[in-house]
Amino acid sequence: MISWPSRIAAPLILAGFVILTPGCGDRKPAAEPVEEQPAAIAEPTPGERLQNAVDVWSATSAFHFRLALENRVIPLDAGGLLTYTTAEGDVVTPDRMQAQTTVRTPVGNAQVAFISIGDRQWITNPLSRQWEAAPAGTAGAVASAFDSRTGIGATLSGLAELQYTPDERLDGTPVYRLSGILPGTVLAGFAADLSAVPTLQVDLFITPADNRIRRIVVRQPATPEGAVPSWTFDFSNFDVPVPIEPPL
Repeated sequence: MISWPSRIAAPLILAGFVILTPGCGDRKPAAEPVEEQPAAIAEPTPGERLQNAVDVWSATSAFHFRLALENRVIPLDAGGLLTYTTAEGDVVTPDRMQAQTTVRTPVGNAQVAFISIGDRQWITNPLSRQWEAAPAGTAGAVASAFDSRTGIGATLSGLAELQYTPDERLDGTPVYRLSGILPGTVLAGFAADLSAVPTLQVDLFITPADNRIRRIVVRQPATPEGAVPSWTFDFSNFDVPVPIEPPL
């Protein structure tokens, strides 16, 4: 399985004086007050923005997620007969995750649920829909994506070739975008085949008010047919814990 300090200083300096002209008694008018301009606030660098977002992510105690894949599937079994392309669920740190998905099987689709607590995992049987103990790793990319040592939070700090795009919107909410690259081996916990991918393109969509990562899009290199496999994670309900307990 982020605001920056600001400093505004605007003292008003009044420089007025009176000069008496000998023999006349005339008085010069007071000089106009001079207003000191506020000191310019340095814009954070893309690297600083990234670190702020990762720090907030690392301090998050719970969140809801949705995962959607395009032009690829996640295998549920070693033979690849059971696959899925979407998942939705909740994560409670440090090591609890529950998710639901629709699994494609040779005889049709079936609803499947996962629960992962530490190194223990459970899954509902696609046929009987009863909970069963599952070998570690059965939840595959979903659980690995949120692992505290190898998942999203632990790998995003390694984004290279960062680019910052301000003033975007995500579902009507103002966000900024950080784009960069990661080697495929860094995200092999999502899916084993990514270990052979040299470079992944990554986009983070972050709300500037709180430095929350609201969406992560990971794009693999195009296939020989020209398709671009991608993973899209959406996050919400930050720090709202949900009960995740063993089903058996």
